Amino acid sequence: MLALLGAIFPLIGPLAGPLPAAVAGAVTADLGVEYDSNANRALADGSLGELPRSGPLVRLLASGTLRYAEGRQRLNLQLISGGKLYLLPEVWDQSIGVVQLNYEHGGQLRRARLAALIDYYESFQAPAAPTFSRDLRSLAAGGRLSGSRPLGEQHSLDGGLDLTALLFFYKPSPAFSFLAPSATARLNTRLHAGDPELGHDFDLGASARIDYRSYTAARDAVYLQGGVTAAWQGPVLLQLGYTAQIHLASVSEESYQRHLVLAKVAFRIPGDLYLTLKGQLSLIQSAPGLYIPVSSIDEDSRSVAVLDLERPLPRGFALSARYTGYFGLPIDNTEAYTRHTVFLGLSYTLKRAKKSPNAQAATPAAQTPSLPLSVTPPSAPLSPPPSAPSSAPPTLPDPAPPATSPSAAPSLSAPPLPQTSPPTSLQPAPSAPPSVEAPR
Repeated sequence: MLALLGAIFPLIGPLAGPLPAAVAGAVTADLGVEYDSNANRALADGSLGELPRSGPLVRLLASGTLRYAEGRQRLNLQLISGGKLYLLPEVWDQSIGVVQLNYEHGGQLRRARLAALIDYYESFQAPAAPTFSRDLRSLAAGGRLSGSRPLGEQHSLDGGLDLTALLFFYKPSPAFSFLAPSATARLNTRLHAGDPELGHDFDLGASARIDYRSYTAARDAVYLQGGVTAAWQGPVLLQLGYTAQIHLASVSEESYQRHLVLAKVAFRIPGDLYLTLKGQLSLIQSAPGLYIPVSSIDEDSRSVAVLDLERPLPRGFALSARYTGYFGLPIDNTEAYTRHTVFLGLSYTLKRAKKSPNAQAATPAAQTPSLPLSVTPPSAPLSPPPSAPSSAPPTLPDPAPPATSPSAAPSLSAPPLPQTSPPTSLQPAPSAPPSVEAPR
């Protein structure tokens, strides 16, 4: 993690000075304190072998991105490093760090873009019981075909197809490691009404994914995922979404279905504050005792409610406070599970936009939206980050921040599915086992 931090922060110097017209980039750093009422994510009745353990922690995230676009050449590079350090000895084993690299390089062919992709993700957790470990390594490589076209003067249609190979290694139990070819398709329509700069956007999106997973323990599985979202962005951001995940395993006890229903609203309130309210219902149908692992060190597979408050500050800084509650449901036999986290943090973002070929040298470049640097909402079994070529994110994608927000804080999700979640969370791994008998 320290090595990757060393690679990120040298980007600050070049980004702070003049950049070639074809280059854009951003550097983001987040630091905060948090309290977690269930750091080891245990059931309240102790049926997993431990009772919930609580404690304070320090959270750190650093991210650097570079974009290059000249002629037909297109290149995107993103480096992320971060972690959580618990301060009490009884929860030290839940301290964890993450490194992530996303690389995309290709060419623009009129309205289509063809690119090769490599995504690497690895977490490093202090020694812990396998049931309470989130230690994993993932690598995805493949290609992406994407394109967009205008529909009239103010509307647009874009989509993409990813074909990749996934290699996932689950450190606590190699029996759940797998190799899988994966295909993902996505389509998004944006309709604009009113003034070109200050009007309203209505977004409709759909995605589908299929994996064929071959495990080291002589097991196979087909993983299917499909989802739809609808969002309206104006003075207020409103979003609704639904995602279905189906895991068909050669061992019937490892098959399951998961349904995610999302509702989100975000708006500005007096005092230059930005409030986000979000709820996601997670409904799981599976064999008794089957636990679905999460896709990041922050994520929890249960239903979740989030309240996030952010105050932008001058010179790229922002203060944020966030409450997150996780709740088990009787339908999946986890009603004994509850978890609450409270976070207070400071973030800094330095961005430089690609200059227009017609811009004057003395004209300051406008800022571009930041690339996704964090992930907070719960999602499905470990699967690729939003930017990974392997698939669309398992969570319901969040749209870009409302036009009224000046900060667009470290947002969720790199292209092609932008999102806006609270800062200082860490991206999900490119893939993971569909089911494990307790690790979360």
